[in-house]
Amino acid sequence: MKLRLILLYVFNIIDTITTLYLTQIIGLEEANPVCRFLLSVGPVLFVVVKLAVVTFCCWDLWRLRDEKLAQIATWIPFTAYGLLVAYHGFIFYILFRLNLI
Repeated sequence: MKLRLILLYVFNIIDTITTLYLTQIIGLEEANPVCRFLLSVGPVLFVVVKLAVVTFCCWDLWRLRDEKLAQIATWIPFTAYGLLVAYHGFIFYILFRLNLI
């Protein structure tokens, strides 16, 4: 469980950086309406809120690590963020192949 939470946090950092790059530099639109709003207010607020929320959630799951439900629950965001990071990688691959980055 510890490794999943660490990787989840790393995936969140990767997602944050790639989202900023794709929205602020490339000009793509954020799909998540909450994050889109945060980005419209400013990238600093987006980063602070995104990292704070995931930090709190990881800490809370770690605090409840002895509970079976918490152990199972770590797989959901871990898998979702893993797929999201893979999707970002695919987008960067396409942009690279099109000579846009």
